[in-house]
Amino acid sequence: AVQTQLGGMVAGNPWLAKAEAKIILNEVNSVGASKLNGWIEVAGQKADVIIANPAGITCNGCGFINAHRATLTTGQAMMEQGRLKGFDIERGEVRIEDLGLDSSQQNYTDIIARSVVINGKLHAKDLKVTTGRNIVDAAHQNIEKKSADGSKNPSFTLDVAALGGMYANKIVLVGTEFGVGVRNAGHIGATAGEVRLTVGGQIENSGTIAARSNTTIKAESIQSAKGSILAAGIDSKGKASLPGSLTLTAEQHIQANGQNLATNTIEVQSKTIDLSDSKTTADRFTAKTPGQFNNDGGTLVAREINLTTPDLSNKQGKINQTGKGELVLNTQKLNNHSGTLLNEGKHLAITTNNLDNRHGKIANNGDDLNLTVHEASNTEGGTIQLTGKGKLSLNTHQWIGDGGKLLSNGELVVQAHNLQLNKEAVTTADKITIKADTLSHQSGVMQQQGKDKMSLTANTLDNQNGEIKGNGNLKIDATTLDNSKGKIIAAKQGNLELTVDDALNNQDGHLEAGQNIQLTATQ
Repeated sequence: AVQTQLGGMVAGNPWLAKAEAKIILNEVNSVGASKLNGWIEVAGQKADVIIANPAGITCNGCGFINAHRATLTTGQAMMEQGRLKGFDIERGEVRIEDLGLDSSQQNYTDIIARSVVINGKLHAKDLKVTTGRNIVDAAHQNIEKKSADGSKNPSFTLDVAALGGMYANKIVLVGTEFGVGVRNAGHIGATAGEVRLTVGGQIENSGTIAARSNTTIKAESIQSAKGSILAAGIDSKGKASLPGSLTLTAEQHIQANGQNLATNTIEVQSKTIDLSDSKTTADRFTAKTPGQFNNDGGTLVAREINLTTPDLSNKQGKINQTGKGELVLNTQKLNNHSGTLLNEGKHLAITTNNLDNRHGKIANNGDDLNLTVHEASNTEGGTIQLTGKGKLSLNTHQWIGDGGKLLSNGELVVQAHNLQLNKEAVTTADKITIKADTLSHQSGVMQQQGKDKMSLTANTLDNQNGEIKGNGNLKIDATTLDNSKGKIIAAKQGNLELTVDDALNNQDGHLEAGQNIQLTATQ
């Protein structure tokens, strides 16, 4: 006899006189689901407890006592020479209702079914859930997906309601049916280890999926709504704890519009990636997509950022690299309309065919900022700024910068085909060197702060109502120059050297130098 928590003293089983049971298989063949509304206890030595019913299992306030492993399955037990070989799952649903499942005293908890619904709280240590039509071995290590039989798929392979949740030290979720997804409106959280979620359909998350270490999600597509949380490396109170990485991989599309957090790395890979309106924070952030990376209205902050995309959209968004390394962006299209792109490291390099920086700001607090752009719109207060003492380099075919700003605490070097800086555009730097086929500077303000020579070279230079001011010597070479109502000024101790090969229009214009003015003009 042995003392139990539920039944007091219980006599021993005479059929087990030679040894105690290691596995207790409770197999039910019924048209109805098994209902577990209380506790199941093993008397004597701990054993693995298996409840198997192909018609389904409903747990509402159930739990296990003195069990090493607890398994709920809708699979048919497969026996071989008296030993449990595994489970054959064709159908059936395991449901955890409002009063939940307490398997927190078991070392391992397994749920193996065609589909799983969680309406209450499930507590476990090491939780593994496998869904779909599969052959699963007894150790729950090997999963063999069965070929399609034409049967109707469940709506979701795993459905966690808003009041439901899965709480364990470690959670592994595998859904094998193609096109059948996961819906989580509740909480899937690992308090000590990792969360791994792999499904053949879409993951819809409006709740929380988090782990104290790593969170890994792989699906056909991932959709995490505004207000949701995807996290790694945080404790049950949402505070940073261990180093943890968040990895999101989808065949089609990733849309993560809530909070995306990791104490270590966030890695995102899909055909398209949408982080619009999200709050994304990590030590290191890496994203790869052959389509668009969308951060419109979102905030992305990381010590190191690596983006691989042909189309980067950051409208009203913020991308901020806080580390001391370089940030390199190579895209076909960059839309930073009303957005902020900030690097606090040494070097920021952007190469793109098309840049929209209207109302936007692109800035580097480090040494250098290098822009290589085919066509750009930097109007309506758009700002390109280098706060460090290095070099701001702009190489462009066409730059429309009316009302925009080019600001450098160091050197500004521009090579352009068509450079348009009209309508009170502001251009300032410690040293300015500009070479352009066409430089339009109507009503613009250009000023060099340092005492080095300022140099402008253009085939056509239009400075109508504009102001060009050096703080040392100023040298301008142009084929044609229109300075009507404009000002070209060298410093009080500087010389103005002006060479115009073809035509000079200085009607109501002003040329000034503190020392000498050397003017060479054909007309």
